Amino acid sequence: GGGVGRGGAAFMAALPGRVVCRASASALPLRRSVRPPTVHPGTGMPLSKARGQHIIHNQGVLMKMLEAADLRSADAVYEVGCGTGELTMRLLPYVRRVHTVDVESRMVNETQQRAHAAGLMNLEALVGDALKLPLPRRFDVCVSNLPYQISSPFIFKLLKRLSDGPPWRAAVLMVQREFAERLLADPGEQPYSRLSLNVRLFARAFRIFDVRPGSFSPAPQVHSTVIRLEPRLPAPQVDFTEWDAMIRVIFSRRRKTLRAQFTKVSTVSMLEQNYKIWCSLAGQKPAAMPFPELLLSVLEEEGVVYERAFAMDIDDLHGLLRAFNRKGVHFNNVQDIVGSDGSPMLLTDGFGGVAGEDSDDDAMGAGPYRAGPLISAGTPKLQGTMGIVPPPPPRRVAPPSALREPEPELGSAFSYP
Repeated sequence: GGGVGRGGAAFMAALPGRVVCRASASALPLRRSVRPPTVHPGTGMPLSKARGQHIIHNQGVLMKMLEAADLRSADAVYEVGCGTGELTMRLLPYVRRVHTVDVESRMVNETQQRAHAAGLMNLEALVGDALKLPLPRRFDVCVSNLPYQISSPFIFKLLKRLSDGPPWRAAVLMVQREFAERLLADPGEQPYSRLSLNVRLFARAFRIFDVRPGSFSPAPQVHSTVIRLEPRLPAPQVDFTEWDAMIRVIFSRRRKTLRAQFTKVSTVSMLEQNYKIWCSLAGQKPAAMPFPELLLSVLEEEGVVYERAFAMDIDDLHGLLRAFNRKGVHFNNVQDIVGSDGSPMLLTDGFGGVAGEDSDDDAMGAGPYRAGPLISAGTPKLQGTMGIVPPPPPRRVAPPSALREPEPELGSAFSYP
């Protein structure tokens, strides 16, 4: 039971006919097993997990996605990641036009060939990165099995459309289950984050149903969830750049009290710089009380001194932002442009700053939208979020249609493996 000691090893080495190898195992060349690429069973095309190519083959799941989308014959549908066209071929017979995009030309060619063979001529397909290509000029519904690595920036790209283009009616998206839990989290729940808060600001989100890995080829190592987004009415009248700058501050340590957040030296220094420049531009005299006391007075007036970010809802945070702005405390840059009433105007692009996450909240991932630097000559640059550009005119979106049953059962004709 104790193994072979030194004497035992010497004895075994002295046995006739026995060769003792003293070479280190690490010096021997290792054989690397080469796995053949995963091949799509229907087309024979190699699939890359690195590019998120997990092709849905569960027809019951596809039909439930179409039901959740509540499609109309006059609709234009936008799809990201057509793959081999499984979802695309389901969409084409029910709508006026389908706009689809995929990063690989072979996938787009396969989808186009399938549509042409079926006599369906209402497909418009593009090759490229959905995050870099512009959205279709107009579409009513987005239905996609999203590549999971672009879920966060693409959703914010959809939400940005609500402020600068024709609005869409609904989006039915398949995302990773853990991502969906963060997006759908309520205040006070552990997954509640800037992602869930900012999505909730512009849209209502619903969980439709979960999807098991066996519904894909190849099967991913994670479960998936289909969600539905509907634009929020009325459209929020909020400076998103200013809003997101404040949310970044209080979610940097989301379990700390707001008192602890707004007594942090770096936060107080940044806000005080903004406050002094704002007062100078507005021609107002700074408050007599020390600036840290001014910040705490706002928290006390709103009754949120000992609140924590993860437990606050949108109404609480809206009220807090308005209270800070009334006192001249701003989280974003201020331009030297004065409005008709003599006060400086805050110019925003409506959706700047949806990129990288802070250390305590990694839910959102990197987004494609960053505001540009200030270019006005002679204007001191404030700390905080980068510079800003004039906003587009506000738009109102059409009322969303009623959602069907959230999780209908799959028929017995198809079962998960």
